[in-house]
Amino acid sequence: MRIAVVADDLTGALDTGVQFKAWGLSVEVAPTMDRLSGLRGSADVMVVNTDSRGDEPELARRKVREASEALSSLCEVFYKKVDSTLRGNVGAELDAVMEATGSPVAVVAPAYPSNGRVTRGGCVYVNDAPLQETEYASEVALPSSYIPEIMGAQTRRKAAHIPLRDVRSRDALHREFRALRDGGYGVVVIDAEAERDLLAAAGLPVMVFCGSAGLASELPEGLGLRAPRPALTVCGSTRSLSREQVRSLVERLGATQVNLDTVSLLRGGGATDEALVRAEGALSSEMHVALVSAPDAGKVEVTRRLGGGMGLSENQVEKRVVESLSEITVKLVERHKLSGMVLTGGATALAVFKGLGVESVEITGEAQPGVPVLTLSNGLRAVTKAGGFGSGDALVEAVKHLKRLSA
Repeated sequence: MRIAVVADDLTGALDTGVQFKAWGLSVEVAPTMDRLSGLRGSADVMVVNTDSRGDEPELARRKVREASEALSSLCEVFYKKVDSTLRGNVGAELDAVMEATGSPVAVVAPAYPSNGRVTRGGCVYVNDAPLQETEYASEVALPSSYIPEIMGAQTRRKAAHIPLRDVRSRDALHREFRALRDGGYGVVVIDAEAERDLLAAAGLPVMVFCGSAGLASELPEGLGLRAPRPALTVCGSTRSLSREQVRSLVERLGATQVNLDTVSLLRGGGATDEALVRAEGALSSEMHVALVSAPDAGKVEVTRRLGGGMGLSENQVEKRVVESLSEITVKLVERHKLSGMVLTGGATALAVFKGLGVESVEITGEAQPGVPVLTLSNGLRAVTKAGGFGSGDALVEAVKHLKRLSA
């Protein structure tokens, strides 16, 4: 399967092309329309810049149709790259791609959550402000934040949106999409506030997708061109930043958070087995897992006090906790195929390495500054992170990195 990307400016062509390259797909770019004939046609993804964002709508339509027709014999899927704030001739250009390909329906998802652009209630929000209240409003075809209305300014195709509650249920999403498609809607806008929502959109059965670099990043997995395995994040850190990073991982990538009950653990209960069962269930469903020993500050303090009352030092309490995390991790690694592990906290990483019998580690890169990517002596990939290191999306970026390496 080959993908055609039609962008309305050069930076958009390139920042979308690199999303596919990150998955290991070959990408070729025609920087201008007159270089389109120079594309060799052997790449997985062929990108063309029509340089049409500032054109009159009819000229933009002609350019995009010409580019799409030229690529139609080479590509099975078309991606109409648009600006995440819908500047330019988004309706006219999507129309042109659909006309050239004969596609009756397109999925539209311009959200780019990692850059503060989301779609909520069919409207574009930029850093939580409606599009029409931002500095970008003057460059949009219609003074509105509602995507179906903006698209409708330049196309006669019926447009509607699917709300987030349906996007986050696979059955509901596909049911609503089929109903709109069968009802004659040609433009189906998808609410998206996180990467997992864009991945859901990328799995819909259409030939034409329309979005920013955000949706493009999820398309290889959504189309089945790449099938990454789930990742296991093990967070033994008690830092508040680590908890924030875990929350981001759960919200943005849909990871399942499995809390190790440290109070039950110290009391001799079955906390380790209970956490193992929950984690196994999620991994068996191909979901990322975040195994966490300190889900909130209150639990950390209760565990410390309980340990003190049992005559245990803080170091001894920590040792019991990380040994339990290690025991769970070793069993999960033995029983499941993972894209890799993300280990947060030095004591946690060391306990897991010991549990797995790791003899040496090769450093192969960085997921973020100060967050190394490793290949362990047993062949497993891992990312390690100090509890207080990294941005709020450090775990998200680490898991994304592992997914792409494993796909």
